[in-house]
This record gives sequence, structure tokens and C-alpha cells, in this order.
Amino acid sequence: MTIAVPVVDLSGPRPTVAAAIDDALHTVGFMAVTGHGIDPDLVARMFDRVARFFAQPVEDKLRAAPADPASPRGYSFVGATAQASAHDVATEPDLVETFNAGLDPVPDTAYHRDAASFFTPNIWPAMPADLPAVWGEYLRAMQALADRILGLMAEALGLGGDFFAPLVDKPMASITANHYPGLDHEPAPDQFRGGPHTDYGSITLLATDGVPGLQLQDADGSWAPTAPVPGGFHVNTGDMLSHWSGGHWRSTWHRVVQPPGGPPYPERTSIAYFHSPNADALIAQLPGRGAVDFEPVLAGHYLRAKIEKYYALRSGTQPAGSRRSEPTAG
Repeated sequence: MTIAVPVVDLSGPRPTVAAAIDDALHTVGFMAVTGHGIDPDLVARMFDRVARFFAQPVEDKLRAAPADPASPRGYSFVGATAQASAHDVATEPDLVETFNAGLDPVPDTAYHRDAASFFTPNIWPAMPADLPAVWGEYLRAMQALADRILGLMAEALGLGGDFFAPLVDKPMASITANHYPGLDHEPAPDQFRGGPHTDYGSITLLATDGVPGLQLQDADGSWAPTAPVPGGFHVNTGDMLSHWSGGHWRSTWHRVVQPPGGPPYPERTSIAYFHSPNADALIAQLPGRGAVDFEPVLAGHYLRAKIEKYYALRSGTQPAGSRRSEPTAG
């Protein structure tokens, strides 16, 4: 069985698109968007630079690892994290290496100084040399697309298209590139490429290289794969937006596993833009939404608690077969 993720063409009539988004995120919690206007050449360049980074020896990649294991920025080696740990679920470490970077440069404003822990400096590798430029261009494109989708979502709730704007105009947003190395054996029991989790923020925009592996949890608790949509982005609701909507939009559990068949399993790469509200935005039921079992909380506090759990494993692990190098900001 495959879970059919609704495909929403953003170029359609605005009321029709808003209604389609509302239905998709209410019933599935995921959708695939087309007609988004993102230049395919930009997406291709981003995947190319990410591939060049991950193709380097682990010692070189570790030079872009953070000195503080709790920092989300920079490189994280295979086995350093487990997605399920952010939800207090114990699994074997995930079979993935990642690279994370956010806004660069960070504006020198009172807000950004107060929320500095969510706008920590990026740790750029020496190679590829133009990764920061391509990354920044991709980040700006994703932020514009997220603003467009959130405006449609606000209309879907009958709140007016600009409702979310003052709550997300300085978002805690970053991009994580995920590389799942090829496997010549079956994973250990209770081990995933990306363990079961929900996303923490408002929405996630995900691009993949087309290799399958993403699974969603259905309402009955079963897991089923969902197919990539050529030229589209998967978009899913995060915890905070689900709470804002009073549970109307689902923050769906998902995971990444090896594709069907037996080993060897192919490598897989995905690029996730994680959008969270402003750090000082209050996460509580929006007007007209039913109550949910969730205490109101500032977005920054919620995100910090999740990040600390997610990266807790990294402080006690070392990359297999390699001596950890000192990080640099190269």
C-alpha cells in the first residue's frame, strides 16, 4: 500500500488552491506542491553542491562540524543523531549524515540579538567554495515559497492572507541537507535512515533526488511509503502550526527507510527547508479553533527543547573509523 499525498498546483485560482491545501493538511498532513515557480536550475545546483560536499572524506567534512555538539549548524556524521530521540523514543542511531545552515548574514537587530541561539553562525566548509552563495539563494527561494503557502493557509482558515505575516516575518528557519549512504547490508533492528518523528515548526519544504524511502504513518498507526513527485516539493505541517490550528492540520509522523528489495540499497539525498515562526511568537489556538491538549508556549522555547533532545546523542559519539578533526568556519 502507498499513501497518496495530494498534489496541489499553486498556480491555480487562489480560493481553489487554499481549499486544496486545507484538505490535504487536514486529512494527510502532507502534500506535494507543483506550480511553485522555483527555478529547477537552482534546485539542481543545490543538489550538485550538496553532493560535492558529502563526497569528501569524512575528515574533511568534520572540519565543518560544530565545536558545541548541541548546535544544529554544520556537519553531523553518520550515527551521530536519532530523529526519534526528540520525541523521547529510543532507537538505534540513524544512518544519515547531515549539513545544516541558516540565515547568513544575520541582521544586527534587537530581535536577532535576543534570539541569537536560533541564528547561530554558519560553519561553511572549504569546498565547494560556492556552497554559501548557492545555499543562500536556495534559502531565499524557500522562504518566499513558505510565505506564499502560509498566506494560502491563513485564507483557508478564514483569517485573511496576511494573518501569519507578523508571526513569521523573522522566522527561525534553516536548511538541512540529508545524505543517506548506500548500504550493502540490512540495517540493525530498530534502525532507520531517519527515525520516526514529527517536524517541530510551521511547515517543511522537502526536495529529494527521487530515490524512495519516505514513509508516513496512517491514522491507524500503520506505515506506508509515499512516492516522490517529479518537479514538486513535499510540504508537511509541523507541530507548532498544527497546534495553532487546534489540531485541524495534522503533524504527521514520518520516517525514512531503505527502499524495497534487498541490499545493496542505493544512496539517497534530500534537502529540507525547516520553517518555524518568530522566536517570540506565542503558539496557542488561533481564533475560531477548537481547544487542544497543548499548553501555550513561545515558539523559541518549543524549538529549543526539541533541538536539545535531538542533538543529545551527538555529544557522546564519534564517527566510525575516523579521528574527529577540529571544526573550522572555513
